[in-house]
Amino acid sequence: MEEQKIHRLTRKKIMKEMLERPFMGNENLIDFLKRIWPLEKMESTDHRFKNAEDDIWQHMISNNDWEEDYLFLERLDILNIKDKLFAQFIEVIVHPEIRESEMEQQIYAENINQHLHKSGFELRVDGEIAGYPIYRVKYSIKQRDINSSISEGSNASEVTDSGINPILGIRRKLQVFVSSTFIDLREERQSAVNAILDAEHIPCGMEIFKAGEAQQETISKWIDQSDVYVLILGGRYGSLIPGQEVSYTHWEFSYAKKHKKIILPIVLSESYLNAKEAQLKRRHSNFSAIEDLHNPKYIEFKNEAHAIIRNEVQNIDQITNAIHRNFRSIEEKAVQNNLGWIRIEEVLK
Repeated sequence: MEEQKIHRLTRKKIMKEMLERPFMGNENLIDFLKRIWPLEKMESTDHRFKNAEDDIWQHMISNNDWEEDYLFLERLDILNIKDKLFAQFIEVIVHPEIRESEMEQQIYAENINQHLHKSGFELRVDGEIAGYPIYRVKYSIKQRDINSSISEGSNASEVTDSGINPILGIRRKLQVFVSSTFIDLREERQSAVNAILDAEHIPCGMEIFKAGEAQQETISKWIDQSDVYVLILGGRYGSLIPGQEVSYTHWEFSYAKKHKKIILPIVLSESYLNAKEAQLKRRHSNFSAIEDLHNPKYIEFKNEAHAIIRNEVQNIDQITNAIHRNFRSIEEKAVQNNLGWIRIEEVLK
C-alpha cells in the first residue's frame, strides 16, 4: 500500500472536526461527493444497486439509516484513501461554491490547517474564480516546497531531494510598500502596517516621504526597492500630481503594475465607507470619506484594482485578515521570483 504523506492521525483529527460542522455547506450530498469520488463507477455494497451512487442515495437520503461518520469513515474509508483524493476532499470543503463567503472559506481553511500542518502540508490560496480564492493543499513552506500541489499529483521527494538550491526554502522578509490616500485612511493604513509586521515583513509608505518636487522620484525609488505593493482604496481619489490629471495614489499603483511588483489591492466596501462617513460627520471633520465615489477617474482606478484580485472589506479587522490570507501565496511568488531579504547566517547554516 502506498505510504501516506498526510498521516492517518492528521486525517482523523480533520474528520472529527469536520463531522461536527456543516462542512458540505448547502450542497446536495451526492453532488458534493461526486466532486471527489466517481460514484457512478464505484461498486455498490448492496446487491440491489448497480453502483455506489445508488447505494449511498438509498441509505443516506431515502432510508436515512447511515450516519455521516459511517459514510465517510467506513463506506468511503477516508482515513486510508490516497493522499491525492484526501487533498481533493478538503479542497472541495473550502471551495467558494461550497462556502458562503471568503470569511467562511478562511475559517474552514484555518481549522483544517491546524491539523494539516502536523503532516507538513497546508491549504494555501492558489488562484481564484470570479474573484473568490481557490485553496490547494500544498507542501508547507517549512518543508522547502515552492508551489507543489499534492492534489495535482506532485511527489514530495521531487521537492526535497531534487537538488533545488536550499536558499529557496529559507523564509524571506519582504519589503511591502503600503499606498493609500492620506488624511482619510490613517487607521486603515496602520492596521495594514501592523498585519505586515505580524507576518514578519517590512512595511514602508508615505510617512517616510517629504513633500516637494522630488516626491515622485523618492516614491518610485521606494517602490523599485519593494517586493510587494499593497493598495488600500477608500472613497477618495486623492491629491492630483501637479500639472497632471492623475492622483499620487493612482500613479503609484500604475507604477508598481508597470514594474511587475506583486500587487495586493484592498478596497473598502461602500457600506464600510458610509459608516466611516457617518462617524466623520459626528466628529465634525472637515473632509469626506466618500467624496469621489462617482468620479470617473476614481471608478477607473477601482476597476483596475478589482481586475487584479477582488479584496473588498467590510470593516477594519478584515484588512488584517486580507493581508494574512493573501501573504501565504505572496510569499510563494516571492520565492519563485527570488525576491526578498534573507539573513546571511541563514544562508551559511
